[in-house]
Amino acid sequence: MDSTKKNYLKEAIKKKFLILAGEQGFENVRLKNLTQEMKISRTTFYCYYGNKDELLNEIISELVSDLKKTKCHLSVVKKLNSNSKSKVYNCDYKKIADYKEFTEYIDSNRYIIEPIVSDAYMKDIFVIKIRNALNDDDLLINKKTEEKKYAIYIISSLLINTIKVIIESKSEEYKKYYLDKTFQMIDVLLS
Repeated sequence: MDSTKKNYLKEAIKKKFLILAGEQGFENVRLKNLTQEMKISRTTFYCYYGNKDELLNEIISELVSDLKKTKCHLSVVKKLNSNSKSKVYNCDYKKIADYKEFTEYIDSNRYIIEPIVSDAYMKDIFVIKIRNALNDDDLLINKKTEEKKYAIYIISSLLINTIKVIIESKSEEYKKYYLDKTFQMIDVLLS
């Protein structure tokens, strides 16, 4: 099987898994049902994923990676402090918030995000992946360890709640208001 067909099959497995997880909840999705719905063998499934947790981890990791690429994320601009002989980096935190791009991203990936934020287990995995991404980005490089953990916990919770509001709310004004307030709170945490 060539790589195009393999990629297509992997994406089809992910989509069907998310549909079933949205309908039944993560815990109730059985590989037997997934493979029957896909009309593939379990062996074929196991060629791509070891189990449904591995499948979920890949889906959420890709989602978090894509989310970081949107213009609505937090980035750190490190500027070398010219007065410092030890070449210590000072951090200027800059928010790049593009409401339209962020909401379009969430809306275009609704089929992925909605089942994840609706299921407690999958949402917990999503929150953990966001926390890890925030930690890896050195967003809070000037914070003490405990302050950093606390800030990452709050930021990840704010982002999850904001995503949920964007998915569930019908009002564009409310979505924009909520997103603006979220980033104001994040700015306070980063300062």
